[in-house]
Amino acid sequence: PYNPFCNIGFNVAGFDSSGNAISADVSDWNGICVLYEGSISPTIQLDLGDSLNQKMGHSLPSVKMVSQKEPQCYEWSQFKQPDLEEGYEAISGEEAAKKVVRIVFHFQEQPNEEFYGHEDIEFIAIGTNRDE
Repeated sequence: PYNPFCNIGFNVAGFDSSGNAISADVSDWNGICVLYEGSISPTIQLDLGDSLNQKMGHSLPSVKMVSQKEPQCYEWSQFKQPDLEEGYEAISGEEAAKKVVRIVFHFQEQPNEEFYGHEDIEFIAIGTNRDE
């Protein structure tokens, strides 16, 4: 009932001795910058770990990217929860940035028939949005 998807991401703080992913406060990053080009535009999601994700109904704070050759920078305030259903916890992008386990690039669109269902993606750089 939905378009095929693929997730590419990275853990922010690694794992504890039991193998559980650790959350980290990345609010001092001020956001994230990405240099990306591809035939599908991903959504950047802030994964807060299984228990918090469940409390939010898996409506992860996110922002939709575009495919372009220039860097794209997003502040944490731009990350919003899509389609948050009643009864689940709401969280701002700024608050979510204090509890991030993973940064996920979520690709989900109808396959491009022009490319016979094959898509191209290229991450050139990923970094923080600090004013340095």
